[in-house]
Amino acid sequence: MNIELVREKFAEKFGTTGDVYASPGRINLIGEHTDYNGGFVFPGAIDKGIVAEIRPNGTDKIRAYAVDLDDYAEFGLREEDKPAASWACYIFGVAREIQKRGGKVEGFDTASQDMIDSGLLDAMDEATMLGQFGQAFVA
Repeated sequence: MNIELVREKFAEKFGTTGDVYASPGRINLIGEHTDYNGGFVFPGAIDKGIVAEIRPNGTDKIRAYAVDLDDYAEFGLREEDKPAASWACYIFGVAREIQKRGGKVEGFDTASQDMIDSGLLDAMDEATMLGQFGQAFVA
């Protein structure tokens, strides 16, 4: 995870700075999908994960930049605003689920670098990342 690169790209894209968060990736040595059924699990953190910088932007839009993919997406928070980029759909999905449960999500800017697999963001990464700093962006 390259925090300096994420900070550099965030400043280039959005002209400001935000708060940086990181979350390690994990592997399950035993117990894949058994923990919620009362089974045993043995997860472990690995040296790959996600790092993101984020800042509220005062709008109702999410502006997201995927550093690994060199791709940008901007989208609203209504169901019909679903982004075309598959990686951005994970951010959108978490925001929509928070709204469906009564939370108010405000617009924000984010740049992230995901070091899992081929660099594509996955739901676990985004849910972990947004969960860590949800209090800053969810009213």
